[in-house]
Amino acid sequence: MIIYIGGEDFVTKEIAKRLIKFCMPETELEFEDLTFRTRGTRALETLKTMLNFAKNYPVVSVFDSDNDCIIELLEKYTYDKKNVDYAAINFAVDEAEA
Repeated sequence: MIIYIGGEDFVTKEIAKRLIKFCMPETELEFEDLTFRTRGTRALETLKTMLNFAKNYPVVSVFDSDNDCIIELLEKYTYDKKNVDYAAINFAVDEAEA
C-alpha cells in the first residue's frame, strides 16, 4: 500500500511514517513524499497538493505551527480544499519533535 506523506523536514516526515506504522503494523507500506523539494514554512505551500491527492489516496502530514494559530494556517494554505476523505494533517503547537 502506498501512503503519501508530507512534512517540513526529515524529522516531521519520520514522525508521520512512525504514526502510520504504529496504526497499521501488519500492512506492507510504501511511502511517497509530497514535500520532497520544499523545507520549512515553504512546505506548507504544498498542502493544497496534498489535499488534492487525499481525494483518492491516503495522505499523512506533520508540521510545526511555530506557535501560529492552526486555524489561521489552515485557512491560509487550504482555504478551498480542506474537506477531503483521506487526509490527516497534524500541527504541533511548537516543535513536532517535542
